[in-house]
Formats: sequence, C-alpha cells, structure tokens
Amino acid sequence: MKHLLKLSTICVAILLMVACTNHNDDHTQGYTINGNIQALDGTIYLIKKDGKRKETVIDSTNVADGKFAFSGRIETPMYVFVQKKYESNSPIVSFFLENSDITIAGNTSELEEISVSGSTENDLYRYGYYPVRNDLEKVVAFVKQNPSSIAAAYVMMDALIYELPIDETEAMLNAMSTTAQNSSYLQWVRSTLVAKRESLPGKQYKEIVLPDVEGSQLSLSNVLTDNKYVLLNFWASWCPYCRRDNPGLVSAYTQFKEKGFDVFGVSLDYNASQWTKAIADDGLVWSNVSDLKRWECAPALEYGVILIPSNFLIDSNGIIVAQNLHNDALEAKLTELLGAE
Repeated sequence: MKHLLKLSTICVAILLMVACTNHNDDHTQGYTINGNIQALDGTIYLIKKDGKRKETVIDSTNVADGKFAFSGRIETPMYVFVQKKYESNSPIVSFFLENSDITIAGNTSELEEISVSGSTENDLYRYGYYPVRNDLEKVVAFVKQNPSSIAAAYVMMDALIYELPIDETEAMLNAMSTTAQNSSYLQWVRSTLVAKRESLPGKQYKEIVLPDVEGSQLSLSNVLTDNKYVLLNFWASWCPYCRRDNPGLVSAYTQFKEKGFDVFGVSLDYNASQWTKAIADDGLVWSNVSDLKRWECAPALEYGVILIPSNFLIDSNGIIVAQNLHNDALEAKLTELLGAE
C-alpha cells in the first residue's frame, strides 16, 4: 500500500509538471505584464534582446502612479528589459518574457531589488544560473542540464562562447533542443562559430573594403599587396583595452614598417568624430577604416570578432598566420618572421 501511495504521488507530480509545461508552452495564451515600480513615471519601453547585440522595441506604454502593463504573444521565450529610453543602456529591470502572467514590483531607488515573478525561464536563469555565474564548470553544467531552455541558450551566447574552445561550444550547441537551436541566441552562436573557425591561422583572409576617415574606400587587399605581413586590427575609440593596446601597436609598426610590416585598422566605432580623434591622439598613422556600425560592423561579423582588441596577422599570400598578438608577443612574432633590427 505504501508503494502504491508513493507511486500515486509521483504520478500526480509528473502530471502537474506536464500541465505546467503545457500551460507555459501554450502559444494561444499570450503574456501579460503587470508592473508596480514606485517613483517610476513617464513613457517606458519593452525591448527584446534579439541575438547578441541587436535590440528591438516590442512595445511602449505610459506609467501612472508607478503602475504599467504590457500584453502580447510570443513564439518562444526571450530576454527583454524595460527602460525609459529605447536607445539607453540602463534598463530598469530585465527578465525572460514568456506567454504567462508576469508581475514586476519594486522601487526605482533599489533597482537590484525589483522582483519578477510568473516566468519559469526567468526563475531558471535567476536561481539556476545567476548564483553560479562565476564558476565556469557549473555554468557548463547548467547549460547541459537544461538543453530545452531558452535561458540556457542565452547563457551560451552571453557567457560560454567567450570562455570555451570552438569545438566544445559547438558540441554543446548541437546537444540543445531544436527550439533552443532555432532561437536568435543560438543562431548567433552558430554563425559566430562558423566565422571564428574560418578565421583561424592557416585560413585565407577575407577581403575588407570600407571608407577611411576621409570617406575614400580602402581595401585590405591593396595593403597586403605592398607588404610582407599586415596586422588586421579590430578596435574602437570607446574601448579602454584597445586604447591601452595602441602604444604597443605603434611601437611594432615603427620598428618593423621598413621590413614589410603594416597595420590595417578596422574600428567598431559609431561616432566619426570620436573615431578620428582617437586616431590622432594615439598616433595611428596606418590605414584606418570603419562603417560606424559598432558591433554590427560587417568585417567583425565575418571574422567572428566578439571581443576587442582582436587582430589577425596575414602574410602576403593572404594566409592568416597568427591571431591576437599583443605587445611583446607581437614584437616577438615579427622578429621571428622579419628579423631583428
């Protein structure tokens, strides 16, 4: 009898789990968001993060006495945030949206304490991933244990692709469910892995033609034709790590330019005046180009660049011979290839 009771309890639990899952996956029920955030007023925007850095406004509404509401329907859960200006990088609250009744409550003076309830994906992210986010082994385990989760797919895009080798990331991606793989997050991961694999040492370079600071079109191939080795360098004026890296590039350029070395800089800037000022301030006298599209920079996407500064050393035959050489490592490699002074 005890065994029957235990089995009955398990069956009820499983049925409840299935019922809850079916409820959350029922696309006919849309989502409702009811918020009450003290001291919040004016117009707010509901914005989805679609892929790595693309953001799209889903909806907007006016706040009355701190209260607001959104409603709609989505095909799959997605990471969203609520903020005052849709071009701002300062969200009031961020969470995983799904087709369910979601409640948001808190105060603008304590943004970190704002609570979100009603989203199973958000609970998984908040209580499953967030506490272990600084432990790579546990983050990997979290993703592997949740192959159907959009939150886990987001973690692969937002964290693991920076930490794991290409092959390991690809294996984890392929183990995810079809729904997760079809999310914009894992589509971005897959396209980035393909680009990264095609930009490894030994691969042929990909042509770049972009405007310089004067608006004239410059091509990487022309610079390669005139030199033995060219460092394709991805950077931006707003990137502090890039600016700290620039003196080492200037030193290497000065030391090896007469031996057949040159630099081709591709900036992920979006403000032309800041870009040109950084070039002048840092003494970057080589070819510099940009489409001023920040992370949507076409060559950056094509080379699988997800962090800057990133660089690729290319020989006169157009073959990538090394990657991400900085300061002493760059000078050592150039000394090996071109000889010391």
